[in-house]
This record gives sequence, structure tokens and C-alpha cells, in this order.
Amino acid sequence: TMYFKQFYLPLSGSHQCRNAAAAAAAAWGAGIEPEVICNGLTKATLPGSRMKITRYRNATWINDAYNANPQSMEAALNYLADLKLTSPVVLVLGDMLELGVESLDLHCQVIREARAKFPGSRIFLVGAMMAAAAGVLGLAAHPEITLAADAPELEKNLAVAELENATILIKSSNGIGLSRLPASMLPSVLPAP
Repeated sequence: TMYFKQFYLPLSGSHQCRNAAAAAAAAWGAGIEPEVICNGLTKATLPGSRMKITRYRNATWINDAYNANPQSMEAALNYLADLKLTSPVVLVLGDMLELGVESLDLHCQVIREARAKFPGSRIFLVGAMMAAAAGVLGLAAHPEITLAADAPELEKNLAVAELENATILIKSSNGIGLSRLPASMLPSVLPAP
């Protein structure tokens, strides 16, 4: 039996469409009615810093720093490329944790892919593995690349960067501490005297 219904999925990116299709197939296989499946998917939300979109400093920030591995990095870069933006793109790519002995090669692969998809874009690399990969690729002193050891150093670099009208993608493992951007950069409000 086939069932077709058009509905609104409140998530963006082709990878989220694939995730929704997999969830729908699993629910269908478990005997859940198609109407219930569609209604559930129209209410889908992402937890924490998963593709969280914020406006700050006249820029659009897309924070996907909840988790990172080579496949999710590729999905995030593809998502941004699919938007076909005319505004400047800034990439903030942090370390992918727990990758084992292939970690350096996988970080190099992500940097190469980011540069291929977004030539000429500003790229901030955060963490020891991203810095090591930039070094291996001969990019540690490249004018489009900015290295930061950690989130506080990145925040200082971003505070002086030209981000006007840019779309900024933040992608890293949660342990790097980028999930709080850009909120952590907001000036603190001092109480009135």
C-alpha cells in the first residue's frame, strides 16, 4: 500500500529530509498510521546547537556545534552550499573528537573539502587537530585561515573580524565549546548605577 501526503518539515537541509524519511519508514514499519507520522514530523525540532540559526552583528550564524564527525561536517558544508548564498561565507570549523588514529587525515579531508566548496572564504580553525591539519596542508599562515587554540581565542578573533552580511557556519564537536556562539559574544549588560 502506498500513501502520499505533502507536509511541511520545519528542518532545513537535504540531510534532514533523509533523516525524516528514515524516521517515517521506521514508524510506518512499526504500524503507526501515516497521518500520525506526518503530524509528528511537522512538529520536529532539533536539540541544543543543531543547526541553530541566529542573527548577530548583521550576520547570520548557523551553529551546528553539537557533534561532529567527517560525515556530519560534509552534511553541514553541503547544506550551506545548497543555499547558494550571494553573501560572504565564513566557516568556523572545530576539532572532531574521538576519531582515533585517522584523526589527522580526517581533519585534513574536512579542510580540503571546505576550501573546495567555498573558495576564497574566511575559515577559522579551532583546536589542536585543526591546527595540526592546517600545518600538514601548508595553510597555517594562509591569509584566509585563522587558527584558534580554543573557544575564548576564537571569540577574540571573531570580535575583530569583518562579518557584516556574512553567513557563518559553526561546526565542531561539543567538547570544543563552540555551541554557545554567538550568544557568548554578546556584550554583558551592566546594571544601572
